[in-house]
Amino acid sequence: MTDVVLATLAPLLEDPTLGALEKLEGLFNGIAAWKSERKDLMLAALRTWASDDNAIVREKLRRSTRERLVPIIAAIVRQGVDEGRFAVGSPDETALVIVLLIQGFQEVAAGLYSARQAGTVSFEAVERMVASQIETMDRILGLPPGSFKGLDRDILRLWFG
Repeated sequence: MTDVVLATLAPLLEDPTLGALEKLEGLFNGIAAWKSERKDLMLAALRTWASDDNAIVREKLRRSTRERLVPIIAAIVRQGVDEGRFAVGSPDETALVIVLLIQGFQEVAAGLYSARQAGTVSFEAVERMVASQIETMDRILGLPPGSFKGLDRDILRLWFG
């Protein structure tokens, strides 16, 4: 799945006219859009995915995804440093931190999705969690608050509305 999504996003990632922030936002929104276009498949996978029987497969996929995404995000972070936009000491390590943050948030998002379906958490609570994630990205990249836009609101509403 990761390879298919990344192949779809290759033109965006390789576009020399785009700045690093636009590429990073495009990467995250592109992944979210790809998943949203396949929402039924993603939900079916989520139900199976959460099973204890899949813990080893889940960890292997997380590791594989991390290995694929870190170099791509490191290149984007490096570009952002070269542009004078991102203030980080090490693009490679920063990319790893970003991927780990996103993977951790995906686990939280799965729980929030289930809680929204059960009616035990509000959409506003989901928005606050996403806002915290976005604020964290700004801080990690050394951006002024509000620079990183995060997920498109329509995609957020599709999943959690």
